[in-house]
Amino acid sequence: MENGPLNDVKLRGEPIDIRVDMALGYIGDINVEVIRPRPEGDDNIYTEFLDAHPEGGMHHFGFQVHDYDAAVDHLMENAGPIEQEGYFGTGGTRFAYFDTRSTTGLYTELLWFDPSSSSLMASLKRADGAALLE
Repeated sequence: MENGPLNDVKLRGEPIDIRVDMALGYIGDINVEVIRPRPEGDDNIYTEFLDAHPEGGMHHFGFQVHDYDAAVDHLMENAGPIEQEGYFGTGGTRFAYFDTRSTTGLYTELLWFDPSSSSLMASLKRADGAALLE
């Protein structure tokens, strides 16, 4: 997905214009995403990571939640403030990243999918449930 549709993104509470290319898929039931920041976008947690790790690597774990606000409140109480947040697409799919690197080595992302994003994610899985890579 070139120039992935990220909207109303904030980095540490400040609005940013973020531009990324994204590839999404599954290995079994595990969603895998590859995110490449585009040079015309503002700095963000992806560019910060690549500045520190030019070779790339694993940036975050993501968790789909059903009660986004409760999950965000829980992590804010236990992990600290939101590092980056925003919306995916034109619907209400929401995401928030927390800096949990001191305990997990990675950021933690919370995701709440609206119906169209849920359908998109489901369409990426093989119908027979088999993993594309074993």
